[in-house]
Amino acid sequence: MNAAYSSVLVQNLKVTLLDQKRGAAPASMLDCAAHMLFYFDEPEGMYSAALRFMLERFRASRVDFGFGSPDKPVYIPSAVELVPDLSIPPFEGAFPNQIWPVQQVWQSRGPVYQSLESCPGIDKYWAGLGSKSKIARRLEVEDQVFGLICIDDTDAVRRW
Repeated sequence: MNAAYSSVLVQNLKVTLLDQKRGAAPASMLDCAAHMLFYFDEPEGMYSAALRFMLERFRASRVDFGFGSPDKPVYIPSAVELVPDLSIPPFEGAFPNQIWPVQQVWQSRGPVYQSLESCPGIDKYWAGLGSKSKIARRLEVEDQVFGLICIDDTDAVRRW
């Protein structure tokens, strides 16, 4: 991306996402947006900043997001963040996109809670991930769906 264009874009986003929202959005959200803007020219850093915010905000074990659509055969995460020092496996590879629990997220306009108890049969797909429950939501801009974000709670025992 052209450095001058990138600088103007970041400045416009700063005004829109930070300056105009001061007082209207929680400070933690503004902090997350500021960190994302700091890494604007480095997508991996930007994704990592956002996912770390989600880990902390929800006290989750693992957070992932990926680009995609409901008609693809699989969902593949683009970025995954884990709580450091927890012995949980990362989400690597692909996940079947056409099973009902995933399609439920694609079709819902809001967050979807899923657990081993509420989604019979999901355990065979979550095997090896250590997930016991998750909150998932489709990502969209102006009714254009472009991906998913999932926030997992796992069986990992946390040290206090």
